[in-house]
Amino acid sequence: MKMIDIKNKSVDALTSELAELKQKLYEMKSQATSDKLEDVTRIGKIKKDIARLNTGIRQQELAKK
Repeated sequence: MKMIDIKNKSVDALTSELAELKQKLYEMKSQATSDKLEDVTRIGKIKKDIARLNTGIRQQELAKK
């Protein structure tokens, strides 16, 4: 996910997408502990996407003030 895509979305859409990514991260972590996850690097990519979403949400909140 790129920041340009995040800036064009509403806070509500970003919040729902953030919840989905957090759920996905939880599932991937549990798969990694049971050795069912093939691509472990995907966890890091999801963490970065979560951080980007949090940044985008915060930027939009500050822009409203």
